Amino acid sequence: METDYFQVLRNEKIKGIVIATPAVFHYFMVRKALLAGMDTFVEKPLALVVKEGRELVELAEGKGRILMVGHLMEYHPAVEKLKDLCVLSGLLPSILGF
Repeated sequence: METDYFQVLRNEKIKGIVIATPAVFHYFMVRKALLAGMDTFVEKPLALVVKEGRELVELAEGKGRILMVGHLMEYHPAVEKLKDLCVLSGLLPSILGF
């Protein structure tokens, strides 16, 4: 097990990383991972400042990397059904990305 984050980022065998640290470290750690060419899963929040979150999204897009934020129950079947019902009934516009 490696304890040096920068060593992990330099390891070419590692293609993806999970960031599950206190939120104050998310921006720095996610940015470094994306710059190292890694797909990145980060526990919410993505960042503490909206501008930094947007920067990370743009960086991931520019690098062609996956950036995913963990959201409790986002893919739970009950939540998926609720999304479907709200969009189909018109209660929630489909433009929200559901």
